Parts: sequence; structure tokens; C-alpha cells
Amino acid sequence: MYRNRDYELASEKFKELAEFYPCYKDTFIYIHRISKELEEDELTSLLKEAQVLYDEGYYTDAKAVYETILKFQPQNKVALVYLERLSVKMTDRRPLQDNAAPLYWQAISLYEEGKYQTALEKFKEVKSILPDYKDTNSYLNRISKAILQAREQ
Repeated sequence: MYRNRDYELASEKFKELAEFYPCYKDTFIYIHRISKELEEDELTSLLKEAQVLYDEGYYTDAKAVYETILKFQPQNKVALVYLERLSVKMTDRRPLQDNAAPLYWQAISLYEEGKYQTALEKFKEVKSILPDYKDTNSYLNRISKAILQAREQ
């Protein structure tokens, strides 16, 4: 079980063994190793999730996942580097022009309510006013994916 990386089951079995043979120190060594392996697997999974979120422009979500990683490993270099990048990306945004701001916030509300088609139209209006505003492009991509997923179901 341990060799096959079935850590949950191996941990359970080693704990059972520890109840019967509490003086057998190798059992506790394996329980500790399994705990570390599970933690590493969880961190690897979180790093992959954060990277996907970052790559797709979900910066706020990526930031939250990287911060979670740092709770487990405060010196995790990957998380620290990406948090620094996110800090720059999230503060380096061009402010919305006055006439685009109301449309933008309305579009976000529609998106959050799951009214993707109407949100899509509003974001297109925002894009016509501010063609290079990155957040608008990010939402347009998200909406397109959500509409495709809805059609597939």
C-alpha cells in the first residue's frame, strides 16, 4: 500500500498496527512519512491549481491559493514569486473610464448571477469603450467557457 502510494489506506493500516504493537517504532516512522507525503501531494495539487488560475487570469483566486500554500510552507519559493507577480499585476491595472465603469460593474453582477448571455453583451460594450482592458477580456473568456459548458450539459 505504501509503495503503491495508497497513503490513506497505508496510514489506516499502520495505525491499526500501532494499536497492537505500540513499541514497534518503525510503524510510527511510516505514519510520519505518510503524513509528510500527503502534505506534499496536497501542496503539489494546490500549486497546480494556483498556476491554472493565474494562467487564466483569475488573479484574486490564484492569490488566495498561493496564500494557503504559504500557511503550510511559509518559504515556498514558487508561491512567494507568484504572489509578488500578482501584487504587480493587481496594482498595475488601468482605471476604468467614467463611462465604462457602470457597464463594467453591471456586467460583473450579471456574470455572478449566472446570466452569461446578458453579461456577455455588457462586457462587449465595455470592450468597445476600452478595448485593451485586461479584466474585460478575462471575463469574456470565462463567459465563453461557461456558455459552452452549459450547452454541453
